[in-house]
Amino acid sequence: MRRWGFYLLFIFFMLFGGSQAAKAQVTGELSTIESAAAVSWSEMLQQQALRPYSAEDQEHRVIPFMPAPPEKEIGAPQEGYIPPFFTQSPAETAPSPAFPSFELGSNFQALPDNNTAIPPDTMGAAGPNHLMTMLNSQVRIQNKSGNAVSTVSSKIFWSLVSSSPFDPITIYDSLSGRWIVISGSDGGSANSKILFAISQTGDPTGTWNFYSIPADTSGINWADYPRVGINSKWIAITVNMFSVSGSNFVGSKMWVLDKSTAIAGGPVTYTEFPTGFDDTGSGGGLTLTPAVTFDSGEPNLYIADNGWSSSGKQLIRLSEITGTASSLVWSVVPDSNGPFSGSGLFYAVNNYNGAQIKATQNGTTNLIDTNDPRILNAVFRNGVLWFVHTGGLPTTAAADRTAIFWYQVAPALFDSTGDPILQSGVIDPGAGGHLFFPGIAVNKNDAAIIGFSRSDAARYIEAAFVSRSTNDTLGAMSQITVLKTGEASYSKDFGSGDIRWGDYSATVVDPSNDTSFWTIQEYAAMPVPGGTPDDDRWGTWWGKIDVQPTYTVGGTVTGLNGTLVLQNNGGGDLTITADGQFTFAAAVNSSAYSVTVRTQPSGQTCTITNGSGTISGADITNVAVTCSDNSGGGGGSNSGGGGCTIGGSNYDDFSFPLFLLLSMLYLFKKTGRLRKKHKVFAVVKEMQKNSRP
Repeated sequence: MRRWGFYLLFIFFMLFGGSQAAKAQVTGELSTIESAAAVSWSEMLQQQALRPYSAEDQEHRVIPFMPAPPEKEIGAPQEGYIPPFFTQSPAETAPSPAFPSFELGSNFQALPDNNTAIPPDTMGAAGPNHLMTMLNSQVRIQNKSGNAVSTVSSKIFWSLVSSSPFDPITIYDSLSGRWIVISGSDGGSANSKILFAISQTGDPTGTWNFYSIPADTSGINWADYPRVGINSKWIAITVNMFSVSGSNFVGSKMWVLDKSTAIAGGPVTYTEFPTGFDDTGSGGGLTLTPAVTFDSGEPNLYIADNGWSSSGKQLIRLSEITGTASSLVWSVVPDSNGPFSGSGLFYAVNNYNGAQIKATQNGTTNLIDTNDPRILNAVFRNGVLWFVHTGGLPTTAAADRTAIFWYQVAPALFDSTGDPILQSGVIDPGAGGHLFFPGIAVNKNDAAIIGFSRSDAARYIEAAFVSRSTNDTLGAMSQITVLKTGEASYSKDFGSGDIRWGDYSATVVDPSNDTSFWTIQEYAAMPVPGGTPDDDRWGTWWGKIDVQPTYTVGGTVTGLNGTLVLQNNGGGDLTITADGQFTFAAAVNSSAYSVTVRTQPSGQTCTITNGSGTISGADITNVAVTCSDNSGGGGGSNSGGGGCTIGGSNYDDFSFPLFLLLSMLYLFKKTGRLRKKHKVFAVVKEMQKNSRP
């Protein structure tokens, strides 16, 4: 079933779906924060001029990775639930052809490694005219040709509210035309904070308003790994909370900002959900990932997370924020027919190994961190939710590679069908390969791009991506395309003993047309002279992926009396059984087309005019196919005396068989091996008699 079939099913259940499952609703505490100040980009540049990089940050920061707690096993599904078929070796989700309608365009350096922080936490966003790169080390604004407008350190950018930012997230909100930036601060300490900034206009080189929220006013816990989602009403920020003493995971926490107050630039109203708020009986989650929502009329803000299993099968949870901008609740998505009613959990179908391993690389035996299978980003548009994470493979033995798992789900189907998945897929590099820190984006036509890093024992760490068109096979992505080739091995750890990478990346839609994509990815760059591991360098690279325009090819058939099969460019079989208009199902993005007949109708010959040429920015509609009866015979209806009757049965088009049998008869008679009494002779004679006009 193609995409529209799923959407019709989705609409049906929206209108006539089953009963709403009882769901526990969690309310938060309403509060307000004042803006620390408004600062222009030019003022940041002035501060930067007073603190040049050479004297600013000679510290070597290692941003710690706080791993996920063990998976939570929750037992068997509810009675009567039939689990879906599980794919234990999901490499069967074969790639679709490379570049069905995508082309790598402009690509250039985002920010280089200034040797102050590992990992960079690769993050960026695209606006109407600018690209903004925000790393643990620096912040850079570029135009879309790659020219740097200006660069400041991350500490300068956040200087009004923090001196130790980490884990930045950057979003261009197409619904409001504003840039939104989030960061953690003071990790591991009682002074832990969440930092928030929003631009006053759609120009990132203009003025920004800055805010900070204490992670825990008691100072007992600190916030790590913020995730951000938005819709027309809210900006949702989630974090993983760890104890200051011992850094033990204690639960998830969330702040939901009233977006209208943030846009206004004054005090921001927000609702705080306490640590562990999401534990509805199956245990709380880690890295609750709210969606960046593009649908202006979508009232809910959806959240995806994972970390549960049932009898070795991985589970994913869907939850939602509902209500008004300042009066809202959190709950799991209704799931009365789901496997674990009231939990929001569903089976991943493409199973994965939660024991994710480190990645090999060319030139060294040192291994790279790939972290764990937490969900990394989510996008909601056209009524459905897309998200992505990594996982180990195989699932039935020790993992030997790192694969990417992606999903398209319809939350509104969950309650009625028990399974919200519309499609999901696996990008499997094969044994010994590693794909890590992916980010997914979806355009207005439901085309998708996933960007990521890739390495193996014969490959330096490189930047890459895959793509899918709207009408590609469900669950399929294109072959991997390299964005930026790795240049050397990478072993920098600043003495920590841990070679950090990631912790994530960004792939986004270009808001100027809502069809093209930008992805910013990390790769291993050339080291600087010195010869020590700390002389190794990472790099970040922007790439634009343009969606090539596609056109349909079709025309008109006349005179058809049977079944005709046409092809375009040697494929895409189109079966036609009656006169009228036709269009090939597969759109083409090449400049040439060539329509040919693969199978002629019985008793007819079809000829084509205007069947080949060059596409020039418009659909082809003038291909003319004209069919006519063959000489001496009729069409499939045996009209006009064509064909013959043998033994009361009607046979179409005996022109060639008659010739063949008569030839055989002549040869047999010459050799004396066939007599009139033989059956074949009688048949031929009857054919001759019935074929006479």
